[in-house]
Amino acid sequence: MESSLPPSKGPRIAVYSHDTFGLGNARRMLAVCEALLAAIPESSILLLSGSPVIHRLHLPRKRFDYIKLPALQRTHSDSYEVRSLGITLAATLTMRSQMIASALSAFHPDLVLVDKKPGGIENELLPALQTTENCRWVLLLRDILDDPEKTRRTWHRQGYFRLIARHYERVLVMGTPEIFDMRREYAIPDTVAHKYEYCGYLYKPSRKPPPLEKDTGPPTVLVTPGGGQDGFPLLDAYLEGLSRVPGGRWRSRIVTGPELPPVKQQLLMEKASRLEGHEVTIDTFSPDIPALIAVSDLVVAMGGYNTLCEIVSQEKQAIIVPRTHPTREQWLRAERFARQGLVHCLDPKELTPARLMKRVSAILNGTLSTAVKAPLDLNGLPRLTARIRSLLSIPAEAHPLRLRCDS
Repeated sequence: MESSLPPSKGPRIAVYSHDTFGLGNARRMLAVCEALLAAIPESSILLLSGSPVIHRLHLPRKRFDYIKLPALQRTHSDSYEVRSLGITLAATLTMRSQMIASALSAFHPDLVLVDKKPGGIENELLPALQTTENCRWVLLLRDILDDPEKTRRTWHRQGYFRLIARHYERVLVMGTPEIFDMRREYAIPDTVAHKYEYCGYLYKPSRKPPPLEKDTGPPTVLVTPGGGQDGFPLLDAYLEGLSRVPGGRWRSRIVTGPELPPVKQQLLMEKASRLEGHEVTIDTFSPDIPALIAVSDLVVAMGGYNTLCEIVSQEKQAIIVPRTHPTREQWLRAERFARQGLVHCLDPKELTPARLMKRVSAILNGTLSTAVKAPLDLNGLPRLTARIRSLLSIPAEAHPLRLRCDS
């Protein structure tokens, strides 16, 4: 049966989303897709992702579709395993690789935007890289990948710089050298360094406008560990600490994340039910975390890229307890943001209910606060879309969006 829509005359863009842990990559790449669709008339976007919750996120309604790849998950040893299918990892990777190559061959994209790894997960993009013709490949990187020494070893061992030199036209970095100078920290070789461009931090406003008037009730604390797969220690410490302070001082909104194991989810629900005098709401998932941040007075979170950008863009007080294993990405980002006075950072090795509640109480009492010492460039989306337009030979927009956080 023929499609009811006529073939698009605009460019075709394929987006590969790294998808083995949490929700951050999927949320971020969907935000990029929405921005590109808005900025490039008549474009069509095909997203390739194995995220098991992609269908629960807000998806563009027009000129967009996605292919759900068999899901993988990262283990604590920084390797991968099959999430759902009863087949081997090798068979799953072969299936994913064939699906990707076949989809790109049929879709005929003008440009492919790749998230995080030049060769994809376990180099599953190599067949597509080697067979796709008349297509521009662009790599999209977060501000920080991992510990510099570990990242340098991994990228040289995997031959990523050779892949960039041979196949990629640009490497767009969602950050600034003032926070983390990727070229210097990761010793990017001169053969590819000229392809790297800093776009600034990627921030996407909430779809729900903030309330016109501030709630006159007690302050609200939002607690979110992102996807939740490894968020139990933070959530448990918060609830345990809450049991040791008098009720009624503030309200707590907890979003555990859909990947928190059900057994641990139940433990948290039982612990919350035993709290007396405390107003606590627990949800497993929210499609719009920025909207919850907007109505909160304090955010307690891990150090995911999206969450930190959303916190800083809305100038919210925040306590960040970052992940340190199997990568140090979150710790490095939280430490750099804290150094700028943007957030408070608590080493997870020092996380106790008492220490966490002491900081929460101090911030809500006004005796501890963040004071932004330097602006954070939040123009990642408009710069990224402008660069993609340029690569597709589409004239620049007349009035690009400008956003900065200057408290």
